[in-house]
Amino acid sequence: MKKTFIILLILTCNSAAQTGVINSYYLNKNLRESLSFVDNVLDGTSYWFYENGNIKEEKTYSSGKLNGWIKYYYENGLLKEEHYVRDAVRDGIMKSFYENGALKEVRTYENGRLIKRVNLGYDSLYVPSLDDYVGNRQKELRRNRDLFLCQVEVCPRPAEGIDAIQKNLVYPEYAKLYGLEGEVSVIAKIDMKGGVKNVRVVKGLGLGCDEAAVEAVMKTRFLPGAENGSAVEADVIFKVKFQLDDKDKKLAVLPDQKITAENTELREMLESPEYADKNEEIFNSQKTEDTGAESPVNFDCKADICPEPIGGLNSILENLVLPKRVVRLKLNGEVVVEADVDKYGLVRDTKVLKGIGYGADDAVEVAILSTLFNPGKINSEDVRTKVVITVPVITDKTD
Repeated sequence: MKKTFIILLILTCNSAAQTGVINSYYLNKNLRESLSFVDNVLDGTSYWFYENGNIKEEKTYSSGKLNGWIKYYYENGLLKEEHYVRDAVRDGIMKSFYENGALKEVRTYENGRLIKRVNLGYDSLYVPSLDDYVGNRQKELRRNRDLFLCQVEVCPRPAEGIDAIQKNLVYPEYAKLYGLEGEVSVIAKIDMKGGVKNVRVVKGLGLGCDEAAVEAVMKTRFLPGAENGSAVEADVIFKVKFQLDDKDKKLAVLPDQKITAENTELREMLESPEYADKNEEIFNSQKTEDTGAESPVNFDCKADICPEPIGGLNSILENLVLPKRVVRLKLNGEVVVEADVDKYGLVRDTKVLKGIGYGADDAVEVAILSTLFNPGKINSEDVRTKVVITVPVITDKTD
């Protein structure tokens, strides 16, 4: 009772009548409420949000009384329930939905009295379209648009934002111990229902971070990719961040030493029979290919023989997943990347020297990281070499 009295006192003592939209925020700066007032009374449409930025409730008022559409949403952005209220009384059709977007129940009201009720069974095969996810704020979509690369019109993305992946991330203890921070680049295949079918690491950190990134992505619910307004299965490329908090940084054994992917995990992988068999199979299948003509044009290094992709430049182009907006804008040009290729033919790191933007540069980096190389040579010995690779980006191909 005391708390209620204090709130009422504040309102009645306010000398200026409040008119307009009043916003409040979560600690993460996302909007919590957006309430519309006229003369200190709710009037117009007001909104409440989940902490991840998606709409939670939407209500329309007239002079402090509910009068209009009322909508509730699931945290993933799909509609949970909607009904119409006239002068604070339900009137007309009320619909409720399952969490996958399928229709659950339809009720018909007449001046507050229930006239008809129809229940529908759960449809596990229902696939919502991207337009069904109306709970997502456009601001968040714009903020995240460049975090994801894909070949469809709308890239798959976590239903609850990129932070959802970070919440599922379990930082490996050894990585914490050695103060390892950085990013793991992955390619995830997302099905038409937003489920994660598989995840592949294209640029890792080691010390268990790669496996932790895959596990975190697999636990995350996604909004499916879309093409022409319909959900589609699609591959999406993005990065999972590993960043220690101040407490873990103080506990790290080597806080000032940069840890790279050169660790026992990589050595064990390279020495494994499975990798050796696969590597030999690829090399044997490409023995007869002549890729020398491409070397002077597309590959430059300080070794006697530059590292080259097995299968030539086409191997990189086959792995290239251009963002839809690059194709739509018909961007053409060259992306120049410096790649660090070890003596086993694995690309250990990349750096863009010249790009064309719009996500094309990141896409070329991922393509190079996904490609197995013939290592560079000095005095006929395989050596770790940095090679500058020029990759053409052509979107308006003509016969």
